[in-house]
Amino acid sequence: MKKYFFYFFICMILMTQSAFAAFTGDTDGDGTIETVYVCNTNRVCIKDLNTGYVKTYSSTYWGTISIVNLKDTDAQPGVEVVVLATYGTTPRVSVIRDRTGAVRHYSSPYWGTIAITHVEDTNGQAGNEIVVLAVKNNVPRISVIRDANSSSRDYSSPYWGTIAITHVEDTNGQAGNEIVVLAVKNNVPRISVIRDANSSSRDYSSPYWGTLAVNSVVDTNGSPGNEIILVYTTTGDKGISVINDRLGGINQYSYGNKNTFSILRTFDYDTDPGKEICTSWTASRSSGYEIIKDKTRYRFPSGYCGG
Repeated sequence: MKKYFFYFFICMILMTQSAFAAFTGDTDGDGTIETVYVCNTNRVCIKDLNTGYVKTYSSTYWGTISIVNLKDTDAQPGVEVVVLATYGTTPRVSVIRDRTGAVRHYSSPYWGTIAITHVEDTNGQAGNEIVVLAVKNNVPRISVIRDANSSSRDYSSPYWGTIAITHVEDTNGQAGNEIVVLAVKNNVPRISVIRDANSSSRDYSSPYWGTLAVNSVVDTNGSPGNEIILVYTTTGDKGISVINDRLGGINQYSYGNKNTFSILRTFDYDTDPGKEICTSWTASRSSGYEIIKDKTRYRFPSGYCGG
């Protein structure tokens, strides 16, 4: 479970490092590019590259800050500046709407420490959402800030002990990307898929899963929505699980009779829609490659299928 905490704190370190990075983008929607950077420790400066004019933003909520991303969050011309801020022990997410000169602040009583992991479309509406991973009193939550309408939504689960947001991708073929969460509680791993478009979530578990890792989220069956490809180990077995979130099913591919195996890549091996999973394996006296065609659940050996 320590590796999930490690993932969280790495995110925090990366956010801190971004305080010293300069970003570029059209922040005021006029078709020209601005440079955005932290200045004077806890202010945001936006410099017009054509005129050299610098605008400065500050807030009483900002003690230490870092710029996380420049993306459209309000569905209006120009990209917004997404800021991670802390004043004392209170974290906030601030969004600078440079087109209007406004700054919108977001906070939650459920936030102790936070990291902004993604800025993507999660609800199928215009403008990207800000995905926040939060922990307070050892209770993890995910907050989705819908800046286009100045609202937010919190998600939690009794199955979450430690969590990591691994992907934000379309998994059900509907508008908006889903949030893929790898969770562990009492040594039991689960995958939670947050469907922010309708403010719901779905949990997946399996007796095959002792330890679990998300390999990738890609289309393996040629139908709408990407599948979640997992690598699992448990007592006496190891293998691959593929979650079809659109239908709510899990396909299992055991490699328990092999000493080791690994996924080399996913790629379109044939002309049939959907990508195949290429694996390599070793046994006591042999080794080889295998292709998994998840669409038909067919497995066949290959001379080589690596990249």
